[in-house]
Amino acid sequence: MANAGVEMQGLPEVEEGTTSDAADSNVGQVLVPDESGRGLRLTKPRADSRFSPVHLGAETNRLSRDARAELMQMYRAKTFAAQRVSLRDRSLQLAVSGPWVFLQLLCCVIDAILLLGVAQVDSEVHASAVILLSLVYSMDVIIRIYGFTVCVFFSKARNVFDALVVSITTLGVIIYDPEMVRESGNNLAILRVLRLGRLTRLIRLAMALTKSCHRLRSCMRHTTGENKRRFLSLQHDFDLDLVYITPRLIGMSVPAADCLTRSYRNPLPEVVRFFEMFHESCYLIVNVCPEIKYSHVAFRTGKVECFDVPDHHPASLVDTLSFLRLAAGWFERSGSHVIAVHCRGGKGRTGLLCCAWLLYSREAEDAQDALNFFALRRTNLEQSSVSKVQ
Repeated sequence: MANAGVEMQGLPEVEEGTTSDAADSNVGQVLVPDESGRGLRLTKPRADSRFSPVHLGAETNRLSRDARAELMQMYRAKTFAAQRVSLRDRSLQLAVSGPWVFLQLLCCVIDAILLLGVAQVDSEVHASAVILLSLVYSMDVIIRIYGFTVCVFFSKARNVFDALVVSITTLGVIIYDPEMVRESGNNLAILRVLRLGRLTRLIRLAMALTKSCHRLRSCMRHTTGENKRRFLSLQHDFDLDLVYITPRLIGMSVPAADCLTRSYRNPLPEVVRFFEMFHESCYLIVNVCPEIKYSHVAFRTGKVECFDVPDHHPASLVDTLSFLRLAAGWFERSGSHVIAVHCRGGKGRTGLLCCAWLLYSREAEDAQDALNFFALRRTNLEQSSVSKVQ
């Protein structure tokens, strides 16, 4: 960068070879919080003979500049063999997919019509509809139990209550006998059971509506995020458009505060919860999204620095150098410090500053290598249906 004709006064020198641990990872490894929730670990590498240690160089399994370039070329040419998604992951994707969410909403509408008696329905049709609704609600619970695993699913009180209500209503539908009810006449015990069943169905309807609205927002966020890699944690209920470019450098989309924007972007409370949980008192947010405002006070133990970079414009050289000074100083203060850069979508302006740091810290060999480095971290290569590079 010194050859660019700009005096980088105030920027400390970075010694050769001081790359982060992220460069040591094999293809397919992702940084996630460890079991303690206080640190980070790498997931198991994906076995791929094309990028074995022999392919990358006998001396190390570190991804080289050529290996990164070849990966990106294969991805653009759609010759990259994405890892097969497990059945458990597919079940989680189904739970927040558009068709399944709309099916849940349709069931809620039908359930409300039947419960409130808005339309006159034949008794046999009514009974069949209630059975189908119970089956759909039960299938939804089963899908989530399998996707989350039994331990994680039942560790949340709301999931336990949801499964209990759905089980009770489904059991009631199975044992319900219209003939027995007609023969009982005004039997007080039977009437109380029927009222209790109706109340339970109302609770189930309210819970189903709440879940469907929540998943609709998740579906919108996944659609907006396209094929960007996301931070997912089943144990801590995180699903954020956020990724570790290196163990200490994070790229993400804007933390949204207003109701409309947070329906398809990262919700501000969830972003705050993430940093307070995993990087308390050790994080710096670099905001390069002046067009979307949010309260910096929300980040209680961290710092927020703003750069006025308009949308669809690159950061100026002055702003880029200021960011490098800021990042170098922040990282030098403590080995546990992290920086999170965001613009609106966490790709353009965010990518520019992240690539600048990769070049300055010599984690990337040149500008194209920095772009490939960022793209490989930011793009979900397993999403083979979309070949867009982030």
